[in-house]
Amino acid sequence: SGTLVIQPNANLNNAFTTTTVASTIVTVSSTGQIQNNGGQVNGSAATLQFAAGSSYTHAMDGGSIPIASWNANSTCSITGIQNANPGGLAGAFGNLVWNCPAQASASGALSGTLTVNGNLSILAGKMSDEGNQITGNASGLLSVASGATYQIGSGGSSTNTFPTGFTGPNISLSAGSTVIYNSSSNQTVSGV
Repeated sequence: SGTLVIQPNANLNNAFTTTTVASTIVTVSSTGQIQNNGGQVNGSAATLQFAAGSSYTHAMDGGSIPIASWNANSTCSITGIQNANPGGLAGAFGNLVWNCPAQASASGALSGTLTVNGNLSILAGKMSDEGNQITGNASGLLSVASGATYQIGSGGSSTNTFPTGFTGPNISLSAGSTVIYNSSSNQTVSGV
């Protein structure tokens, strides 16, 4: 439990690393959180684990989301993106929150395919799948808040679709939200 806060410094080299000793496992407990304000969190799925109820907040511009094992009820919140996309935004997560009201020139691009085992919430700014498929789950909620934008595709004949796995009743596109389909391929939208 508790909060580990990683502050920025002039050299941008403040780091929390869990991969130095392969047999060490760091588990962020059910009430624990890591808040990255401008440093580095280095982990692997084997050495950094987020338990149910735990959270990671990426409160910095750019940087990388740590590689970790995410329980379906853990939360990764991205809150600080302005001009540089985060790296490491790919793989499997529990709940994923995009809440970047100060986002400027960053496109909000994913780094690769994404699986969301909990809820996907786009609350502010713009998140783009950049041509990578997002897979949700039948009990999870997909929501795009008023004023927020979700972009599907990366131009040309991108073949990815609206996030799969989420069911119609669990998809909420608020009035005032924007969904952009950026592809010349056909897109079917139903049950929303």
